[in-house]
Amino acid sequence: MRGWHRGLARGVVLGLVAVTGITGSAAAADPNPRLYLTVDRSKILDLNEPVSKISVTNPGIADINVLSPTSILLSGRAPGATSLLLFSATRVQHFDLIIQAPPVDRASPVSASEPFDVIVQRGDKVTNQSFIKDDSLGWVELGTVKPATEVKR
Repeated sequence: MRGWHRGLARGVVLGLVAVTGITGSAAAADPNPRLYLTVDRSKILDLNEPVSKISVTNPGIADINVLSPTSILLSGRAPGATSLLLFSATRVQHFDLIIQAPPVDRASPVSASEPFDVIVQRGDKVTNQSFIKDDSLGWVELGTVKPATEVKR
């Protein structure tokens, strides 16, 4: 019995590798590779073989543009996760698209007399914290401001 179970397990694993085209530990670890993008950023995905059909589950999160049968432009539209399916003559490739919010960075260096704002995003809530440097060049918080769309709620 023991040899029979081992042979069956080996056949199932080899069958999965043949169907998915994934080799090594990637077949067992993650059947859907992840692609990471940032909102309002794009990435070109170059493929090994031409695709005849492309599907993205939620176009509100990510957009796709076909540049050629072997090159696709992926664009992040909103934070979240969605699926990307690529259909070719020999297989269907599945990807998890993870779209991340853009990093907050400052536009210019801060002088001692200018207020400095930090935008804080917690999920879908955004606030703006204002700071200024005091005489000893330490930061003093002036307060937190909610966006105009949230003030009247």
